[in-house]
Amino acid sequence: MKSPFSCKQHSYETPFPQPKDPIPPPPAPTRIES
Repeated sequence: MKSPFSCKQHSYETPFPQPKDPIPPPPAPTRIES
């Protein structure tokens, strides 16, 4: 039972609105390990 409402509700379930410019996650500390 895949209804378009399910997808729409999921979007509405988000606790906070998505920012226009998503902040990229910090670089993994792989260089430090090397």
